[in-house]
Amino acid sequence: FFAGIAGGLFAHFIGYLNPSSFTFIKSFEAIIIVVLGGMGSISGAIVAAVITTILPEALRPLQEFTRTDFRMVIYPLLLLTLMLTRPQGLFGNKELSDVLPFLKRKKSP
Repeated sequence: FFAGIAGGLFAHFIGYLNPSSFTFIKSFEAIIIVVLGGMGSISGAIVAAVITTILPEALRPLQEFTRTDFRMVIYPLLLLTLMLTRPQGLFGNKELSDVLPFLKRKKSP
């Protein structure tokens, strides 16, 4: 289900689809997002997708400051560090509501 939504959003963002749109790097990115978020967590994968999208852009000013592309060294090092220190992913098998209890729905009587 979510893969279909992601594909639809990707097609809308790109404007067209062809086989060259789906490279090895795009496939590897999807695997990194799922592993980073936690193999059993949908909300973990969503948080990981946000992080892996925002982090390279947040490091972009570093490139202008140092005149070299250190962000392409720092970004993978941060991902590797996170994967080594949290092998179960950000959330593991838990969902966002398990990690942040105030997001849990109250059961009606």
